Order: sequence, then structure tokens, then C-alpha cells
Amino acid sequence: MASNNGITSTFISLILFLSLFVSAGNCKVTVEIINTMKADITVHCKSKDDDLGFHTLKTNKSYQFRFNPRIIFGRTLYYCSFIWSGVHELLYLDVYDQAHDKCDVCLWRISYLGGRLNDGEIIPWK
Repeated sequence: MASNNGITSTFISLILFLSLFVSAGNCKVTVEIINTMKADITVHCKSKDDDLGFHTLKTNKSYQFRFNPRIIFGRTLYYCSFIWSGVHELLYLDVYDQAHDKCDVCLWRISYLGGRLNDGEIIPWK
């Protein structure tokens, strides 16, 4: 009888562990980038695993993407490069870093000085 209780207990633990992954897998993050400048900007966003391509944003237009952050084995990091007419080098922002960003919707307002996440302080270009 004791071995059945051990098997049952292991089975229940396994089910609880797997349900954690299923429910966490539904936690999507949305990153939205809004161009608040008077110039068109070209945005190129990437992570270690995904290249989201190039997108040109006119003034007051936005681009967004969604993803599931990693649950285990590392962290999710998305970064974007930005360029516009008159700028001679790519400028960068980390638009989502799982190590410190806790937003489900990360709204970035892009200006000449850098980006403002969810109406916080301006984060200067890298």
C-alpha cells in the first residue's frame, strides 16, 4: 500500500508541475513601439531566437509584437535598432528584458532622445 501512495503523490506532483507550464505559457507580453518624432523611423527588433524584420513607422504610427517569455532556462530579451534620416548610425534600446521588465504591455514612445517605457523616464539610446 505504501508504494501506491508514493506513486500517487509523484503523479499529483507531476500534474501540478506541468500545469504550471501550461498556465505560464499563456502569459503573453505585448511590446508596442510608437514613433513620436516628425521623421519616419526604421525599426528592427530581435531576440536571441527571433528576428522580427524591418518596419518603417511614420509619425504617430506604431508597430507591435507578442511573445511568451521564457519560463525556465534563461531569460527573454528583445532589443531593437532605430534609424531615421540624418542619423548615421544605428541606435539601440532593450525593449523587453525579463530580468527587470514586469509589464504585460510594454508601450514605448520613441523620441530623438531615446525611448519612454509606459510613460516613465526617457531611456537614452545605446
